[in-house]
Amino acid sequence: SLAYSVDTVLTWSSWLTPVNLFFSALLAGPVIAVLTYACAGLELRRLSLACTLLALVALVLGTVFLVIHENSLAAITNYEFSAADLLPTYTTTIVVHVISGGLGVALAFSSLRQRLSRNNRLLLLVCSCLCLLIAVFLPRVAFYALHMTAGF
Repeated sequence: SLAYSVDTVLTWSSWLTPVNLFFSALLAGPVIAVLTYACAGLELRRLSLACTLLALVALVLGTVFLVIHENSLAAITNYEFSAADLLPTYTTTIVVHVISGGLGVALAFSSLRQRLSRNNRLLLLVCSCLCLLIAVFLPRVAFYALHMTAGF
């Protein structure tokens, strides 16, 4: 996240940038780990449950910080416009983030059921990871769209 600490890029040089990256990593990373365990044939139920709970917490807290970031954009201005003008669909991005992330976490929890076959568990985890990656990368794309320098 330090790569984005550029004083001349007003929208990126914020304490919210590393916080958002941290929660993005905690959202998808643990469930990708669960998928990796499952692909290796490891049945680590308690660890998988802990990883899925961590992803849920990261979704909730990460969403809170995305909303804080969105609310801070109107105060970031240069000589021509405010940062909020760069991405008028940021609220929609956050809503899709919540829906996709929520679906991904729900699928990960569903994969923890005892009576699933290995193939069904893997299918649920793959779908979960895809949803979580959408939830992670959609706000990243929005972040890059918010590139605004101090000058013109």
